[in-house]
Formats: sequence, C-alpha cells, structure tokens
Amino acid sequence: MNSPFEGGTGGCPDGQTERHLRSLTAAPPQGGIYSDSRTRLAMSVKQVTPQEAFKTLEEDSQTSYLDVRTVPEFTAGHPRNAINVPILVPDPASGQMSPNPEFLAVVETRFPKDAKIIVGCMSGMRSQRAADLMQKAGYQDVSNMQGGFGGARDATGRTVRQGWRDAGLPVEPGDGGPASYESLLGKAKAQKA
Repeated sequence: MNSPFEGGTGGCPDGQTERHLRSLTAAPPQGGIYSDSRTRLAMSVKQVTPQEAFKTLEEDSQTSYLDVRTVPEFTAGHPRNAINVPILVPDPASGQMSPNPEFLAVVETRFPKDAKIIVGCMSGMRSQRAADLMQKAGYQDVSNMQGGFGGARDATGRTVRQGWRDAGLPVEPGDGGPASYESLLGKAKAQKA
C-alpha cells in the first residue's frame, strides 16, 4: 500500500527532511504493529479533507487554520485568514531545511491548549508532524488537513489527494500581517524577555 506522502517533496525544499518526516508518520506495517511510539502518536491526530476544513472554518469562527509551510510558500498563497508558523526553516550554516526550534514557542504564544486548530502544509506531510508535536505538547483539538495546500502526490507525480488550492477553495496572497510568522515570532521572543 502506497502512502499518499510518497514521491515528490510536497513543497519541502529538502527531500531528505521530507523522507525523515514521512518515516515518523508512516502507516503501521502489515499486521498493524508499531515499532515506534512516535508513529502511534501520529495516527491519533484527526484527519480532514480540504473541503471538510473549509466547511469547519466557515461554520465555526473559533477554529483556526495554522499553515506550517515556509514563509515564501505562505506568502505566495494560503487559505484565507491562515496563521503562519513554519515547522521547518532554513539553517543559516548549511542552507538546508531543519526543524524550527521556535515552532512550539510561537504556537503556544498564539494558541491556548484548548484551541480548535486545523494544521496544513503543502501536501499534508509537514502538517502531520506539526500536529503530532502540538498534540504531544498538550493541544487537545488538532486536525491534520490531508492533501495540504497543493495536494499529495505519488512516486510518479500523480495527485493522490487533492489540496486546498486545486479544490478551488478561497486563497489569498501576502504575509498575513499580524498572522505572519515574523509578527508572531516577535511576540514570542518579547514574552521570553
């Protein structure tokens, strides 16, 4: 059985990092026995489609969309009213993508632990990892949007799960103003000081 996360980089500039994230959220082996507790956690996050996410966001003003793509990806286009906190950021020394050391601190500055949050990325891969981290940190109502913004693809590049953009759902460009990563990171650092 192929995972919807196989093939392509799903918008992640570093395929190696994407493969590592994929290994943390892989489906159980045949027989359903997990060898890694992180995988069990990944499977407990609620999964939603872009259409379900849109409907929830429209009907429940208390639900937020957290976009965990990079700042340039977010700025190029994102779901309306999305909040940007990248789970991966460029490492200044190597130029490679690496886990964002400020991810949870910024999320915790913006959202209480009982907030309703739909997490999305480009294909659903990085958002799954982000949702896992948030759930482990005590967030109680976190959902991963399968297919992400741009859709999940198989090893041949064929779309296996439609994303937000290709579903024709509302998209807006820009950094998000007060919902931008730069703004939220500034608030998180100010609270530490």
